Amino acid sequence: MAQYAGFCKGVKRAIDTAKDIGNEYGKALTLGPIVHNQFVVDYLAQFGVGAIDSIDYLDQVEKNTAIVLRSHGVGKAVYDRLEKEQIQYVDATCPFVKAVHKLAYKAYTENKDVIIVGDPTHPEVIGILGWTDNKGYVLKNADNIKDLPKLNRDIVVVAQTTQTDENWKEITNTLKDLYSNIKVYNTICKATSERQSAAIDLAKEVDLMLVVGSQSSSNTMKLAKVCNNQGATTYQIESVADINKNWFFKNMTVGITAGASTPDWVLKEVIQMTEELLNEVNDLKKIEKGEVLKGTVTKIEDNQVTVDVGYKYEGIIPIGELSSLHIETANDAVKEGEQVEVEVLRINDEKSKMILSKKAVDSKNAWQTLQQKYDDKEILEVTVADVVKGGLVVDIGVRGFIPASHVERHFVEDFSDYKGRNLKVKIIEFDQENNKVILSQKVVLDEELETQKKNVIVNLEPGAIIEGTVQRITDFGAFVDIGGVDGLVHVSELAWYRVDHPSDVVKEGDVVKVKILSLDANNERISLSLKSAQPSPWDEINKKFSEGQIAEGIVKRLVSFGAFIELLPGVEGLVHISEISDKHIGAASDVLEVGQQITVKILDINTDEKRISLSIKQTIEPEPTQDNEIDLQKINETTTYTFGEMIGDKLKDLK
Repeated sequence: MAQYAGFCKGVKRAIDTAKDIGNEYGKALTLGPIVHNQFVVDYLAQFGVGAIDSIDYLDQVEKNTAIVLRSHGVGKAVYDRLEKEQIQYVDATCPFVKAVHKLAYKAYTENKDVIIVGDPTHPEVIGILGWTDNKGYVLKNADNIKDLPKLNRDIVVVAQTTQTDENWKEITNTLKDLYSNIKVYNTICKATSERQSAAIDLAKEVDLMLVVGSQSSSNTMKLAKVCNNQGATTYQIESVADINKNWFFKNMTVGITAGASTPDWVLKEVIQMTEELLNEVNDLKKIEKGEVLKGTVTKIEDNQVTVDVGYKYEGIIPIGELSSLHIETANDAVKEGEQVEVEVLRINDEKSKMILSKKAVDSKNAWQTLQQKYDDKEILEVTVADVVKGGLVVDIGVRGFIPASHVERHFVEDFSDYKGRNLKVKIIEFDQENNKVILSQKVVLDEELETQKKNVIVNLEPGAIIEGTVQRITDFGAFVDIGGVDGLVHVSELAWYRVDHPSDVVKEGDVVKVKILSLDANNERISLSLKSAQPSPWDEINKKFSEGQIAEGIVKRLVSFGAFIELLPGVEGLVHISEISDKHIGAASDVLEVGQQITVKILDINTDEKRISLSIKQTIEPEPTQDNEIDLQKINETTTYTFGEMIGDKLKDLK
């Protein structure tokens, strides 16, 4: 522990003042945080002490609320406004800071140029600048000197009280070389100098320095800087929550110091935690090369992963030791927070360096597991890691390959969208000696299909009407998928009418209702009927047609003994050759052709035998009934026969 650390007198005075005001009035407000430490701000809140960010919010302050000016101090304009508006306030400005205010204000009123060495954004420097009516100059480092304008008046130089001696000397020495009319006042707080000096001495003797204080505390940041400059590994922390146990190693020495605004209780917690971690790490068992450890991924970079294995420092897994597959980034193999098992490849306690391999452990474990799964013909669930020429690559602890012919049951032209897909596979070839594992999804799909077929067939019954999807069309019929198994609808079973080709009735992808005609479970043959799943047009024939009725039809077929006329799809009637014409004809084709629309008379309907007798000639208007009256105009309009042919028989009778 550094000889000087924690609250300085100025900070302690400001905190005690704010606390007393809060107790006395029940509430108080500071202009900005009393000090740059959230733990202190939270502590004072218990006593009714809050904060406002700026003097501009004074008009929102409730009456009888005391204002506390914080240890960093404020500019003259703030005091003037408080006095003018008769606002009650308590000045908790650090005495060393007040002294700087007096020097700056005196120089300003004497018409001298004021230079402040410090951070222009820090509230203490802003306050000092306010005592020069904001006309002074602020130098953060020696490089800023070149930005100064030409200064012809006498110059007074003061310092932010938390400046480092090193920065102060570098700036003031340069200014002295440039200006002769200069007077330098080293206003660095004695407590700051003492803390920095003690921290430097301690940092020279230890392996690790912990600097306790807020990240926004100027004096704490400068303590961390001077410690780091001594070559000691230095961490600036706000509390025990920031301590990482991987910072510590066996037999190391640790130094601790704290900023001027760090509370005693925070410092004590850090000291206690450090002692506990040192005891723990000194009791750690030494890790040897080849050991297998369990750890947690704490950080992922493009080319490596950091893993906490419960040792005094973390290990590194290079990207090449993450997976048996080629990966572009470490994120492709692990996620932050993931639990991993690793093998120690190299370890060097002196350099706190440990190289680990996840691939080595995964590979050893995988071969044992895969051998068992291969022997048991077990199904594995895998994720496609890459698409390569000839197939797919998966990570199963080792590199696994699925040939293109073993991906699906059907041909796949492009596998580009398979990357990242989850597949169920079986090992079909296993060769550890040559680091070869061949997998197949097709085998699994085939087995699933066979099981599905058997289950479907068992539940099917002849006569049942079910729904299916047309899968393939051939010249002799259509194959329909009825739940994982295909059945054949023969061309004769596609419709109630004659079908020339199955594609005239259905197309691939059509969802249809079919009737099961027969089953052969052993040979997985199923005969189906599309037409039997629909009402027969003969069932309704007597409702649509009757004997003696004149109807329209289409010539479907011509035969030696007549013509078949379609009355409805699936219903054909026969016009015997003798019923085609009054004239003698040698064949139906003499007067009819296929596809011709014709008017017919229904002579007879036999639904049992599905036969209908038709006549064409009986639809033709009968000859005139009077022997000697012949309507020549009618004859000319309705026939192509000659006049002599039409009246020949009548003339014979007159003779």
